[in-house]
Formats: sequence, C-alpha cells, structure tokens
Amino acid sequence: MSETVVGFDTEYERDEPLARDIVNTLCEHYPGFGWHVRIKGGGIHIRNLDWSDKWGMFLKTKNVNHDVAVLKRMVVMQAGELLERAWLKAGPNRGQEVTSIEGVPQKHMLP
Repeated sequence: MSETVVGFDTEYERDEPLARDIVNTLCEHYPGFGWHVRIKGGGIHIRNLDWSDKWGMFLKTKNVNHDVAVLKRMVVMQAGELLERAWLKAGPNRGQEVTSIEGVPQKHMLP
C-alpha cells in the first residue's frame, strides 16, 4: 500500500486548528485512508480522496460547534457511515478496493 495523504483546507485561517483536529480524529479512528477536511460556508466537508474528490459527508458547524466531544462523535459517525456506504467495515484501511459507494454516481469515482 502506498503512503496515504491526508489534509485539510479552510476558508478562514482561524478554522485551521479545528480542521487539523478533525483530520487527526479521523486518522485515529480510521487510519490508512486519504481523509480530507474542508471547513467553508458554515460546514465541515469530509471526503476520502482515495475514492472521490467530489463526494463525501457534510456537517453543519452550527450543529456541532457547541461541544468538541459532540463534534468528534459526529465526525467519527459520519466517516464510519461513509466507509459502510463503500461496503467496508468501519476501522483501519485493510487495502480493500472500493469500486462503488452507495449514493455516489460512478462517474465521480476516482480510478
């Protein structure tokens, strides 16, 4: 397996620590995946860049900004759901090939 690249992007510099914390949470719970977090426009976009750069999960920041524990729990749940929609068990990357994700058009899957 090649080295996994993870990252984040934010609209405002003040959101970088939060984005970094979310990426770290994802990597702690689901290591080995190409997680990318983008905080923009009142939302947190979570994508797995190994599969698609257009589709992923979305959390409204107003629903989770009040409590870091709630935020982390929601991020872990959303990412776990994304893995399950790709027909994977939630957990570390086991090197399984993902050819489709429930709800994602095939044309948006990366080769």
